[in-house]
Amino acid sequence: MSQSLIFRFLRIGVLSLAFFVTWSASAQTVAAEPDVRGVVKKFFKAYLNRSLTDMELNKVVAEYRLSYDDVEHCKDECRIATKIIEVKTRHLTSNPSTPKELLLRPNFLGGAFFDPQSEGSLFLKLLNEPDPAVVVDRRSKRIMTRRYVEGFIRIKVLMQTRKLDKNLEVKD
Repeated sequence: MSQSLIFRFLRIGVLSLAFFVTWSASAQTVAAEPDVRGVVKKFFKAYLNRSLTDMELNKVVAEYRLSYDDVEHCKDECRIATKIIEVKTRHLTSNPSTPKELLLRPNFLGGAFFDPQSEGSLFLKLLNEPDPAVVVDRRSKRIMTRRYVEGFIRIKVLMQTRKLDKNLEVKD
């Protein structure tokens, strides 16, 4: 065997070992009972730029667990969703006000907006707080938030006048 072929096999072995270690570590993390209260608290702190009151936090945690059919324990679907929220919270806190972070917000809102279980919930109300949905297409399940609509109006004005007006104010 040539030396490059040996190194290729070694590299494949190391990569597969790394994948296995990562997979087993994440499986153990998902299997443990997550701190739903802590995760929800951190998420909304990053999302809203404010802390939830105790009453809001208790109600949101109850709604969250109830959406996964068990108020007392976080089962598999709940664990996976909690893990995803942890990852997205880390992104929200590490890169505030970046384009990617601004695109995450409508994704959170859209996911909850079209879920029949979250209709009228405090969870949805809080997601809608910083940048409310103003255009909703139920057929395609798309939403446009106020920032998106303002952005499109600014682009239209820019194309028509060839001047960027940063002070352009959009009224309801």
